[in-house]
Amino acid sequence: MKRVVLSMILAIGSLNAYNISLNKRFTSQVVPKKLGLSVSINIRDKDLNSVLNKLTEYSDFIKSFKGLEINGGIFNTNPEYRYYNNKRKKIGYRGNLYFQIKSKDDNKLKEFVSMLSAKNSGSNVDLSISSSSWQVAPKDIDAKKDELRFEAIKWANKYANKLSQKLNSECKVISIDFGSFNYPRPPIVYARDMNTNKVESMPTPIRKSQKFSVNPHIKFECK
Repeated sequence: MKRVVLSMILAIGSLNAYNISLNKRFTSQVVPKKLGLSVSINIRDKDLNSVLNKLTEYSDFIKSFKGLEINGGIFNTNPEYRYYNNKRKKIGYRGNLYFQIKSKDDNKLKEFVSMLSAKNSGSNVDLSISSSSWQVAPKDIDAKKDELRFEAIKWANKYANKLSQKLNSECKVISIDFGSFNYPRPPIVYARDMNTNKVESMPTPIRKSQKFSVNPHIKFECK
């Protein structure tokens, strides 16, 4: 439901002119086209080179999937310690690797998850995957922003004509401040650890239309 908040301000210095300010919300919906996955790989080993080699192996494997939109590849390594009789002893190293993966085809993502899980044959490798739900492409967000702005501008001009008729005055738009553009990010839908060598199925989040809105502050001058 659209809401209009109307406030009237008398312009100082003129008895025949006054300003009218109002806020009006414009909303629209877009169906997301891409499903996004977050992949995290955790590797433990006694030797740092072994950790780095394993991270590189998984990184190359993930990047080999040409049919997916793959971002990230950020990794870090840290030494691991254990305490014996209040003394710290280094027991090895731990490495982490992160990727963000998107696709318009959820079947390709399911195939990717299945193959990645099948590769996970080492007890020192932990894989986890989480779904960030269906996502709207940046270009679709920009297009929706323009659409709502033009809708607001056209509405403001029509409303100025309506004010002129109702108030028996000459009214015009003097400013439109769009402020922020509201696009609620979808929450994480599910997460799972993949510690087995086989994934029977991967749940696919329900694709729902996502709401966009803009709430411009519009000023009119009437004489």
